[in-house]
Amino acid sequence: MRGLNQNNARDALNTVSGEIHASIVTALVEDAYQARETVAERLASADCEGAFSSGSMQTATLKSDAPDPHCYRDRAVLWHRAYGSLGRNFGNENVATMNHTTAGFMIGADAPIFETARIGALFGYSNSSFHILNGRASSGLASKCGISFRHGPGLRGGRISDPPPPDDL
Repeated sequence: MRGLNQNNARDALNTVSGEIHASIVTALVEDAYQARETVAERLASADCEGAFSSGSMQTATLKSDAPDPHCYRDRAVLWHRAYGSLGRNFGNENVATMNHTTAGFMIGADAPIFETARIGALFGYSNSSFHILNGRASSGLASKCGISFRHGPGLRGGRISDPPPPDDL
């Protein structure tokens, strides 16, 4: 470091600062909403009570006799959703600006059990890239995949529905 001028020393310290690690965590937390929103959208549309959003989620069933092509409350359903995002975290004199992109998909299946509950599984994959600007020469890639299983009541009126009362003996 002694042989470097002030600008070269600053560049060398920025290169080894590790700043990208904290910035990547920020981007991954920001992008986690994609998975949450996908699951919430599927739960909301499973009860067929007007919560179906015809955005990027697609549903299908093996039976073709449903009166509403978006409502499959009484049968097994296959679904998928693709998503993507572009983000920028602005910097200041202490932290560099970072651009990040994410693209991914989720696929799943669920089926009714009893009269008010569903059981299901999903698989998701996404790929993210990160680029630190302002001369930091830092970048990274992250590939993520996950599997989830779910059972329980569906959503009714925007909240998780209560289980049915027990039968009178």
